Parts: sequence; structure tokens; C-alpha cells
Amino acid sequence: MNGFVWSPPSPGMVLTGNGARLILAKPTFSFAFDFLYCEPTLCHRVVGDNEVALNAMQVAEVQNFISEQLALPLIVNGVDAEGRYLSDVPEDQVVRVVHNPPPSRGTWRFDFDRAEQFPGDHWKQAICVDAEGRFIGNVDEGEWAALADDLPPAAALGEDWRWIDGAWVDARPLGDQLEAAQAYAKAVAWQTCVAHLEQASATVLVDGVPHQYGCDAETRENIIVLNTAISVGVPIPSPRPYWPKGYVGEDGVPHTHADFAMIGGALLARKDEFVQAYLMHKAAILALETPGDVLAYDLSTGWPT
Repeated sequence: MNGFVWSPPSPGMVLTGNGARLILAKPTFSFAFDFLYCEPTLCHRVVGDNEVALNAMQVAEVQNFISEQLALPLIVNGVDAEGRYLSDVPEDQVVRVVHNPPPSRGTWRFDFDRAEQFPGDHWKQAICVDAEGRFIGNVDEGEWAALADDLPPAAALGEDWRWIDGAWVDARPLGDQLEAAQAYAKAVAWQTCVAHLEQASATVLVDGVPHQYGCDAETRENIIVLNTAISVGVPIPSPRPYWPKGYVGEDGVPHTHADFAMIGGALLARKDEFVQAYLMHKAAILALETPGDVLAYDLSTGWPT
């Protein structure tokens, strides 16, 4: 026999061999009761301070109530197909029963993927957007216009990301997108030029022997300082020791004023080669008409060797 217990302040319970079903509203019977126990081994009711055994008709009435309740869908807490939490609803309205509700603030959805890997109830914060598709973080239910599937990409080029038709879209005018992409590509082109220049060298004959001189910023500055000092009459010895690229001798290689002038000219010419290559890349970038083509532009070729 199934049973029924009504024992305030706890909810009522229909007891079956498969567990208990909660009854939130006090049922109405033909007899009065404050507490009611209708179980296989105990059938009585309490009215005030009086405890009275249930008669056969009263037991049958309670059993009829139990049958009616068991014919109804089970009332549960669960989630729908979108992971939205539903409290105290018929079992057929949920796709999964849950035992723990989500946090009270913000918008939460059940994490079905995580629940497949780990037991228990798993909740994730929803990605909320406003009526114009802008990401607004995680706000309370009803304060958002739609939910996105994932976070917007980082705004690397000043993008104005909007959630439109199930995807993040840059809402800026195409001209603004193109200008931002070109500015970015030009900056990368110049950085690439500088990086190549830092690794490059120029060959100059000093006393008939070829030596390599780095085109890096430090070497160029050293040569400029020497040539400037010589030009204004600073007493720089001629020859003066200097260390070409890769040279490890302690005393250096003797260099005359004319040698330093030749090195300066060679480094300047070498730098001009790389700057001209950069300008060619810049012109090519500015000639492109779509942001996608600009960002796909290949800067790996076209540099002096």
C-alpha cells in the first residue's frame, strides 16, 4: 500500500516504493485533520490535541487521493532545453531534473556539456546582449534582449562587435574597418622592416679587407656619432680602432676617418633599401579594398637580402 503523510511545517508526502512525492497544498478530505498519517503500519489523524485512528472509509478516501496524485505528472525542479531553470513544474516540462538551483543574481543556464563529464548540477553565466546586440556582461533575467553563444572576440582593431543572426559581427562602416586594418598592417610592415634591418649588415673594404657592419640601431648610432664628431673637428684619432660585426680581436681594426665615412654611407644606403621595401609594402596595403585582404597581406617576402 502507498502512503500519505501531512506533518506541518514540512510539505506533505505521497510515499511509494520508488520514493516520495511532495504535496505542497493541504488536501481536502471529508474529515478534519491537522496532522495525517496513512501508512501500512500506521493510519491515524491528529486534530488539535486529539489523536484518532482512521476508519476503513477514511483510509480508502486517502488511498483514492494518493492514486489521483500518482496519475499527475511529478512536480520537480529542472531545466528546459535551453538550460533555463524551472521551479516546481510538472516533470514533462523539463529535459533534466536538478537538485540545486543556480545563483540568485545574474542570468544562468545549465551547462549540459560539463554535466556529461562530471556528476551533479553545473551552471554557467549566460552571455547577455542588449537590443542592439552589444555585449553587456551577465545581468539579471529580463534585463537583456538576447543571449549569445560565446563571448565577443577581443577588439584588437577597434571592432564594434554586435551579436547578429547567431554570430559576432563588426558593426562599424566598411570604410572604418578598412582604415583600421590598413593602419594595423602598416604598423606591422614597419615593425617587420625594423626587425629585418636589425639583422642585416653592410660590407665595407677597410684597408683592402672586407668587413661586415651591422645595420642595427646601435651600430648606426655609433657610426653617426663618430662621423658627426669628425665633421665638427672633435679630435678623433685616424686611424682609430673599431670592431666590425663578429670581430673578436682585443685591439679592434684600425679605421681612418675616411673608413668611417664609407661605413656611414654604406649603412645609410642599406637602410634606404629596407625603407624602400617598406614603402612598396605600404603602397600595396593601401591599394587593397577589403579589411580581409589587408589582414591577409603577406609581409614575409619582398625584403632585401
